[in-house]
Amino acid sequence: VRRVSVISPRLNQFSTIVWAPDQWNPPSSREIEGLERWLRQGVNRTLIFIGRDYDAELDYYQQVNAIPEMMLDEEFQRVRAEALVRQRQADANANFSGFSQLPTASEPNSCKWFQVEQRPRQKAKKIAGRLADGIETQALQVESSKILVPIKEIAEYGTPRTLLKVDNQPFIHARDVEMKHSHYGLQSTSKLIVVNNGSFLLNFGMVNPENRRLTDALIGECLNINHVAFLESGPGQAPVRDKNEPHQPWAWVTQPPLRYIVPHVLVLAVLFCFVLYPIFGRPKRYRPKTTAADAADSPLSLDSLNPIQHAQNMTSFRSHLVALANLLQRAQPIAEAKEKIKEFQAGQLDAGRPRVKREE
Repeated sequence: VRRVSVISPRLNQFSTIVWAPDQWNPPSSREIEGLERWLRQGVNRTLIFIGRDYDAELDYYQQVNAIPEMMLDEEFQRVRAEALVRQRQADANANFSGFSQLPTASEPNSCKWFQVEQRPRQKAKKIAGRLADGIETQALQVESSKILVPIKEIAEYGTPRTLLKVDNQPFIHARDVEMKHSHYGLQSTSKLIVVNNGSFLLNFGMVNPENRRLTDALIGECLNINHVAFLESGPGQAPVRDKNEPHQPWAWVTQPPLRYIVPHVLVLAVLFCFVLYPIFGRPKRYRPKTTAADAADSPLSLDSLNPIQHAQNMTSFRSHLVALANLLQRAQPIAEAKEKIKEFQAGQLDAGRPRVKREE
């Protein structure tokens, strides 16, 4: 199960899409075209559309209000009263805080898939249909005020089938989407399922065991649930793109569970670097392995003295002698190196004598 926010060719990797838009208006023609393209480009695909007609806030407050402690809480009663006012304003097709604007007479109330009919809000008293088998109506928590009536004649769409009726009104209907592929001559079938609202599909509704049984029956209508995507469009329209988004090489870091692990690892790595590498306080004095006294007592040998070993002690003249001896040792021929040493020694002896110009 994945979450997506854009209608693009990336959806082709999924077999089922669940879309519950957070807007009162029906989906736009561009959104419908993008999802229909996805339905036709695959086999045994299912699209579940959930209408925006139910808010669990008021039902939650009504249930919690039965607790004696909450009945005496003034703050809770104030919040509950505000939720009740918002619900009544919503039923009257007015604006209310926190949600999108309800459709007015000037706004469209239909789309290619269905037509919206407004009815008084009421809880389900009677259910019927293939999804209602074995479900107790009295224990079911389903309500609605809008009915998404399916449009009967749609090109390349099958006849709509009512899967669930609530009080003799269609609540869930489905229709097949058939498409014949010209390249291979194959006939593919997909399914479009439209639900009036998510009163039994939201987190609050799923607490009810009978709602969960109805949800299981709805999942059983899907043709393939191996790869499922929840389309999260937010309060506005879902973005539709004809091409995939550019590939980001580090996009895998933003996917769970790495999106929760990587930030903690980075914080620990930064703390480790601050503890290990910086030197805080008074700097320490470096002590070489071979001291000056040891160097004076030990004989000067090219085999026993390694210039790399004494390179860290730059103040010792012993290291300069060893480096110069190694350079002379690599000179060719050896006799020329010895001659250079004799000239150096002769120059040191003549340093304290006055220089005399030789005729030769």
